Amino acid sequence: ELGGDTLRFQPIGHYAYYPSKAYVPHAELGGRDLIDEVSRECRRLGIHHYCYCVYCNTMPLELVDNPIFAGWVLRDPEGKPYGNDVGYGNSPEIKTCSTGDIYRQQIRKVVQELCAHDIDGVYFDGPSGYRGICFCENCRINFKHFSGMDIDRLRDVQDSDHGLHGKDVKALAAWYDWANKLTGEDLLDIRKIIHGSGKFML
Repeated sequence: ELGGDTLRFQPIGHYAYYPSKAYVPHAELGGRDLIDEVSRECRRLGIHHYCYCVYCNTMPLELVDNPIFAGWVLRDPEGKPYGNDVGYGNSPEIKTCSTGDIYRQQIRKVVQELCAHDIDGVYFDGPSGYRGICFCENCRINFKHFSGMDIDRLRDVQDSDHGLHGKDVKALAAWYDWANKLTGEDLLDIRKIIHGSGKFML
């Protein structure tokens, strides 16, 4: 009725709204696959269907202590989760470690799952919208390997969006170089998955 020809559908919010193995399905899903349901209706009406995917996601706060998801969590210099937030559904969330190997592997698996559906493509939001500097063991090792610097030089930064006064600018610049390199690698791999499935990346 609006005359639109494209729908952007978000299959993962606080939880997954399809039977995902890469993320946690919503407890009330009951085996339903909302991507399939929406896709069938879009096909019936001749509307293009894109899945919306947040590159630097958040996750339910209640999963922080789950050993399966421990490597997904953004961590402060003491190794404690930080970056608590309230999502659009007013549910407590924690920010993910977007520079960590585990989350980067997970986002690829999510894209593979999305592309297994009858959709036109996948839309990515905020591929450079870093949520903060992570001090998990994986990030410590990888940043040191990339830059030769100890990531503890950035202890007083954490949130990279709030000012540089008194900060270690050389270390912060190295961190951005590293994070941007990882994002570039991720997007190239993701594009291969999407284009390889005959779909479009937006």
